[in-house]
Amino acid sequence: METYSLHYTPKNGWSAVFPEIDSPQTLVLIFGPANWQEHGSAIQALITHYSQALLLGCSGYGTIQAGGILDETLTVNITRFQNTCLRLTKCPIHGQADSFAVGQALADELIDPDLKAVLVFSDGLKTNGAKLSEAMNHKLSRSVVIVGGLAGDSQQFTSTWTLANQLPQSQQVVALGFYGETIQLKTAVRVGWSAIGPERQVTLANGNKLYTLDNRPAMELYKQYLGKQSTNLTKNSLHFPLAIRPKNKPYSLIRTPMVLDEATQTLIFAGDIPENSTAQLVHVSISTLVNGAYEASAQLAAAIKDHQDQTMLVLTISCGARRGLMAEEAGLELTAVCSNLPKHIQQIGYYSFGELAPHHVRREPENSPYCSTGDCSTCLAIPSYGLCELHNQTITLTAIYEQDAS
Repeated sequence: METYSLHYTPKNGWSAVFPEIDSPQTLVLIFGPANWQEHGSAIQALITHYSQALLLGCSGYGTIQAGGILDETLTVNITRFQNTCLRLTKCPIHGQADSFAVGQALADELIDPDLKAVLVFSDGLKTNGAKLSEAMNHKLSRSVVIVGGLAGDSQQFTSTWTLANQLPQSQQVVALGFYGETIQLKTAVRVGWSAIGPERQVTLANGNKLYTLDNRPAMELYKQYLGKQSTNLTKNSLHFPLAIRPKNKPYSLIRTPMVLDEATQTLIFAGDIPENSTAQLVHVSISTLVNGAYEASAQLAAAIKDHQDQTMLVLTISCGARRGLMAEEAGLELTAVCSNLPKHIQQIGYYSFGELAPHHVRREPENSPYCSTGDCSTCLAIPSYGLCELHNQTITLTAIYEQDAS
């Protein structure tokens, strides 16, 4: 495996010449701004030059490369695998109601006994990421690692894109399958938060709308805990997401409030809120987010410690809300990410409207309250990575490398 990173701006052109590694086993990852037209000729140059390779990517609220944030920049990584086969598929999506069917269609195209991992990017405004990942989980083996994210824009929520061997397209989901015995994808997922108050039962919810917690209006509880800060709840909502723990799951998922409906006392989130789950109000700040990034980096470093000398690509997907909340200090989380990782790795990524990744879960002890079956052979920790989930306000790290045959 060999991997190279470069970037492009209309003012300065390409940062380096294209490496001559075109092949059917070459992956070209491309991230850039939602308004891609100024970069159209550069994208077309990649498509033309890498005629045998598979190209995919999406838009973001800024891109990530080598520990830095790049705006209005096309960020590219080109990797040629030695023993891994690749397969690319795509599917149109016209609205969130299509998400489950699209996930099934993509999985059907990629499914194979040799499939080891899937990388998926989706239109960030038309996709219910929870339903997309649920469908792919349902179709594919639990041993298949699924990672990716929803495309983003500069927090205007007007237009996002994905690409798959063509110029950028909106209303599209793209997915890449990795096949073979040597390919490895190791992930780390962290937020960084401190709890406020107890866990409460989700007693009434529908999709991404939360009505009651412990049979009390959700808005009322939010205001009770936030006190004076509740006078500008819309402005402060990013600082106070919910940690949702689905029933029979030994981990929590962060859900960010997007709409606060005073008239109905309803909270609308960027992701589904399952009934019978538990919810806990949490607080995020610059320091907690940086700590979360550091913990993710340490977790990934531990996962790859036996292979850290190998050529490796680290895909970094951070929520656009994290960047918005941290503002000028957003680079601190990338510094934290790089602090635990080998210096020779290549890093690429973007800021998303939602992250798709599995939790790393451990075997639960017998009679664990999180065990729904009592059968250790179906434990969440088999395999070591759980099912893919939609995350909000999260940073996800994925190390991609080929393990030496020895």
